Amino acid sequence: MSAGLSEALAALLDCARETTGFAAEAVQAASLQRFLAARLAAGCAPTEVAAAARRRDEDLVRGLSEAVAVGETYFFRHPEQFRALRRLLLASADPGRNLRLWSAGCGSGEEAWGLAALLAAAGRERGRDRILATDLSDRALDHARDGAYGRWSLRGVDPELERLLPGAAGRVEMPAELRPTVEWLRHDVRTPPPASGFDAVLFRNVTPFLAPGDAVAAVRRLFDAVRPGGYLVVAPAEAPLAAALEAERVEAEGASLFRRPWARAGDPDAARPRPSPAGPNGRDPGGARSEPPRGGPAPAPGGRPPAPSPRRSGRR
Repeated sequence: MSAGLSEALAALLDCARETTGFAAEAVQAASLQRFLAARLAAGCAPTEVAAAARRRDEDLVRGLSEAVAVGETYFFRHPEQFRALRRLLLASADPGRNLRLWSAGCGSGEEAWGLAALLAAAGRERGRDRILATDLSDRALDHARDGAYGRWSLRGVDPELERLLPGAAGRVEMPAELRPTVEWLRHDVRTPPPASGFDAVLFRNVTPFLAPGDAVAAVRRLFDAVRPGGYLVVAPAEAPLAAALEAERVEAEGASLFRRPWARAGDPDAARPRPSPAGPNGRDPGGARSEPPRGGPAPAPGGRPPAPSPRRSGRR
């Protein structure tokens, strides 16, 4: 490889790391090489690509973000977490109160649409609840808005949960009545949340792609977007990152969710009515087991959990 090509690839890697927050090892060399090849085929010289990357050219940054995004997700990944949400959040929710959920790093949308199907199956009044679904990739969001999926997005899905999805013959097509439930928005999890006060925030299988410091900060930032009494949901392998939060670890249906306490210094909603207290043996009504907040320092970057199988999308 010529010195010019090596220089261009190095500049692209540095640009991708800074603008997406990905750790260097999460940026696939093949993705950078394909992106560079496309630029060269369009008539750019390697030195021009390198210069555009260094000055963070807006057009290049957008295209590069799409090129390095990880495309891997499917419906009801970690099904025990969806069952836990159904049990802890939906079964006990006040029918007269709107629920607000956030799928952060939604990728191609299966997670958000799965939540919408879960709400519908729980008998929630149509149009009452709202799901915010965000991702860094415009291409992923376009796919998500279409709401159409094939058998690959259903691989390994628990039959009980698959029955909640509309469609037939290995094809899922989200119906018109569910579409207003979900709002799609481009967002970088390294920046302030677009809203707060969520009943649940799902931020799963994203942190392994982020630089360690960005991963720790993003988990804390998203936890702060959860309302008191609400839940942060991370992938099982990412639980050590959430363990340092001032959160109650609640176990239900074989899953661990992180609940924001009702009384926390500085919470504007701390005076709101609290749900029924936990029953004997530290169990919430319904049998879920909870542990008190731990707090403490965040885990050292070197102590990050091993990366789970990649999930779709640049972030989140």
